[in-house]
Amino acid sequence: MRCSVDGLLPYQMLRAPVSSRALLRLSASLIGAGESAGNQLLGQKVFTVEVPAAAADAAGGAQAMARAVDEAAAQLSRWLQGYGR
Repeated sequence: MRCSVDGLLPYQMLRAPVSSRALLRLSASLIGAGESAGNQLLGQKVFTVEVPAAAADAAGGAQAMARAVDEAAAQLSRWLQGYGR
């Protein structure tokens, strides 16, 4: 399996009141290995997770990003289970 993080971005939305969110975009490619699979592409998926921060500061952004990473990992795991992995 190959994974790449396409974007890892804490950002603030300019609204009243100001809110902060974490945005994570992850691309995954599942590639079969061995003689029977022949390095064949079995599946690809892009995961996008957006999580609100509790506060519009660095600590709030870091906590939101940690939750976004956890959610992306859970989604990736469920996707892989669909392939019996």
